[in-house]
Amino acid sequence: MRAVSPVVATALLVLIAVATAVLLYLWVSGTVSNASTNNPALQESLKIEAVYNNSNKVYAYIRNTGNVPVNVTTAYLIQLDTGNVVAANTSVKTIINASDVKNVLLFNAATLKKGVTYLVKVVTKDGVEATSLFTPR
Repeated sequence: MRAVSPVVATALLVLIAVATAVLLYLWVSGTVSNASTNNPALQESLKIEAVYNNSNKVYAYIRNTGNVPVNVTTAYLIQLDTGNVVAANTSVKTIINASDVKNVLLFNAATLKKGVTYLVKVVTKDGVEATSLFTPR
């Protein structure tokens, strides 16, 4: 009986190793690309440009900095020095298209103290948050 020559055996081992590496690379790259495109929260991004009040109403200019429309559903007004939630609005329901800015009424009847700093937080349907500090005058 004759055995396989060392050169042929080495070539076969290198070929098997390269084929395994290519298959592993294709599997990993497919898994990573599917994970980022299937979760819309990873594509959402927003920023509060400005917050202002008119009487007891609090408004915010919210910019969608992501590449998909965002659905802002909730807003919180938190007194910064105490950490207490002064107002919460779970019925904001405002859709902002990609790269757009929208003036949104966040709180219709908020009791604000002049000179006190508040944290305004808005949350999208998928849980992405944006915050801004605000001091009524």
